[in-house]
Amino acid sequence: DKMASSPDDGGVSISTIGNDALLVVVDFLALPDIALALSVSRAWQGLIDASELTWAAQCRIAWACKVYVPSSLKVLSEGRAAVARAEEEHRAALSSCKVSELKKMIQEMRIQATCVEKKDLVDAILEAEKERAESPEATHTSKLLTRPWLLCKPAIKASGNEWEMTGESYPKAALRLSLVDSKRTCVTEEELTEFEFSIRVRGDGVLHQVKRPMLPFLMRWGLIQLSRISLPRWCR
Repeated sequence: DKMASSPDDGGVSISTIGNDALLVVVDFLALPDIALALSVSRAWQGLIDASELTWAAQCRIAWACKVYVPSSLKVLSEGRAAVARAEEEHRAALSSCKVSELKKMIQEMRIQATCVEKKDLVDAILEAEKERAESPEATHTSKLLTRPWLLCKPAIKASGNEWEMTGESYPKAALRLSLVDSKRTCVTEEELTEFEFSIRVRGDGVLHQVKRPMLPFLMRWGLIQLSRISLPRWCR
């Protein structure tokens, strides 16, 4: 089938295909080809950039062989609805804590709050987290691991022209940020404790000093997380 700029020559005009059909075609393209499609026109760029399904699929392809992708980017790759759910789940997790635990968090975060009700304590913690992420002192990595949507490219509007460029979708931002984050050479303590380690303790290994009674202590304080462990006779 011939694709033409005008239906007068027997072809089909691209403008008559419709946005939905165009996005279906884009979904079959590889990432380099999508990059070329973005450069066709501002209209195509705005349409493709705003497609959450297109970029969510590209995230799954790009991350399929990756050992680790920050959980914040995984949530971002699922779109705005997933981000909203994650925020609600975070609020629910804080609300399930005891008042004493919330007060301890406030002290550790050095929040100036005199509230005593649980809801007010939760609101104070959430507001402090938001302010820290949006502050000028916040690093790129801290934003990426806590509120990566703050790093999304905003929409660009031209006041004197008729065109308007939409901002990138959350999944596209997740893919872009993951490529940037792949060059990071260090991990945070919170990231490290998210991993599950499978350790086999050997008599001549670096953990030969670890005895069975010490393992629950190390796990309780988050120093190690063991999903499977094989102990030799000397430490049973």
